[in-house]
Amino acid sequence: MKKSFRTLIAVVVVLMMVFSLSSCSIFRAMRDAQNNLEETTIYADPAENEIISTFNKFLENSIENADAINWSSSYGAGSVKVLTADGEEAGILDDAASQIKNFIMSSNPGAANGTLENNDISDSLLAVIDEASVLDFTYERNYATENVTDEDGKEVTDEDGNTVTVTYVSDNLLDLVLNYFEDKAVAELEETEADVEETEATAEETTAEETTAEETTAEETTAEETTAEETTAEETTAEETTAEETTAEEAAEETTEEETTRIYADEATIEGIFGSLKDKEAVIAQFDCVKDYLVLNDYSIEYTDCSVSSEMELELEQLNFVTFTKNMVVTASVTGVGSLEEYGELTVTFNLTQTTNYNFDYTVEAVAE
Repeated sequence: MKKSFRTLIAVVVVLMMVFSLSSCSIFRAMRDAQNNLEETTIYADPAENEIISTFNKFLENSIENADAINWSSSYGAGSVKVLTADGEEAGILDDAASQIKNFIMSSNPGAANGTLENNDISDSLLAVIDEASVLDFTYERNYATENVTDEDGKEVTDEDGNTVTVTYVSDNLLDLVLNYFEDKAVAELEETEADVEETEATAEETTAEETTAEETTAEETTAEETTAEETTAEETTAEETTAEETTAEEAAEETTEEETTRIYADEATIEGIFGSLKDKEAVIAQFDCVKDYLVLNDYSIEYTDCSVSSEMELELEQLNFVTFTKNMVVTASVTGVGSLEEYGELTVTFNLTQTTNYNFDYTVEAVAE
């Protein structure tokens, strides 16, 4: 009995020692984690007028310091629309084209990947961005939310009993998107066009106006004075009515949503950033495999919402990745032959997206124990 009791005491002592040591370790780890959080410096956003130059600086740092730059490229196609020569939908052929497109895209055509040898970017899309070429940009940070507590560690609530929370920037990552398109107010564009027209006024018109001013006679001056004196009460009333109508119109305009239109960067700018198109003759030659059904006569490509997105590490002044997204609308002229001859000339339109991604790998420094 005494032996069993001594064994029990020994076990309890051992358990207490283990618990004590492990608890100290746990509490120390919790304290260290909290200290590390408090010691972390959260970097402010770059100034808006320096955001692109900051990106360029980080890009150069990343190319120089990355252990490897891995890249991948892929294509994605949207819905297909087929129209006859009369501009009417091609019925069952429209559905068939969509099914064929889905089948083709399921094999991920055009997909490729690799690693830039020795971080050589000469054959890549990576390059310093010309600030003047960017039409718009957006950026955002990562945020976290936590409950507010008092000095006793109890959660603070508002007058309605809801827990009070605080939101804060949680890390030094900044997501940046450079857009090669922007939405402009239609009224602003019309005003700009009007200014251009005024600027293009000729010197002859200016001379004619000056000559007319010199020929103004005293009689005209007298007539103007007489007209001013003959202003009637009816005219005054009309002016007041007009003022009321103007106020009503202005109020209506304020409540109406402003009309906008999307502006895109020019073709040369897009191809300079996102790469040029493949040789047209080579693309058309690929359609020889379906020449018994369709003949591709020609096609055109219109660039739409193209953008460059990246994740910036503000503390380390480097990038984690850069992604180039090139959106296009493809319009092709084809002719049905063989069993599709009855359809004649067709217009095929679909959206096409090319995505090229670059990931920067860095050495992870071992954390000292």
